[in-house]
Amino acid sequence: MTENKVIRKPLQKRALEKKAKILATARKLFSERNFFNVSTNEIAKEAGLSIGTLYAYYNSKEDILIELVEEYHQTFLTIFAEINQSQSFELFKTDTQKWLLNLIKRLISVEDEAFHQEIEMLAMTVPEVKKVVREQQNKMKHLTYEHFLYYANQSNPQQIKILSTIIFDFITSLVDEVLYSEHTEKEAEEIISAGVAAIDLLIKAYLT
Repeated sequence: MTENKVIRKPLQKRALEKKAKILATARKLFSERNFFNVSTNEIAKEAGLSIGTLYAYYNSKEDILIELVEEYHQTFLTIFAEINQSQSFELFKTDTQKWLLNLIKRLISVEDEAFHQEIEMLAMTVPEVKKVVREQQNKMKHLTYEHFLYYANQSNPQQIKILSTIIFDFITSLVDEVLYSEHTEKEAEEIISAGVAAIDLLIKAYLT
């Protein structure tokens, strides 16, 4: 990271639009060319802004990256937060497979394949990215845990915490398999269906 300086916090519409343009441009370039092969000068030029304007909002390319990673994961946190409502809790308890299917299809629909792959690579090489990814995943695991705790009427919290971690990883692997391996539409649907059935069996084996 470069040394800290006073960074503009955009409040006006025009300033917010400039910051959004910087983020969108950086995300596109990082996905296409790899974070390490993109400079702040290239981001500014592609966004149609001066380098001085870019540095008015961000200290460094790394700061842009961290905000993009946080923004990316916030999309998934929002989904998990939305399902953490009373109606969703009831569906989870009465029709777990339908709840799982809705969740998996929602996660698939919002995934950005190119940027996801870039984050996966950067999480292994950039400590700040690894930290953000881990923090966001832990938040999503906790929201999954809340559903299982409700399902089991608040009993065996430690066992449920372990189960929620296993199920979260299972769901993540299932989504990645559908998105990043070559499958026909029919094969993808079959994989999702089989995965949902397997997760449902695992949940019931542990919680009933």
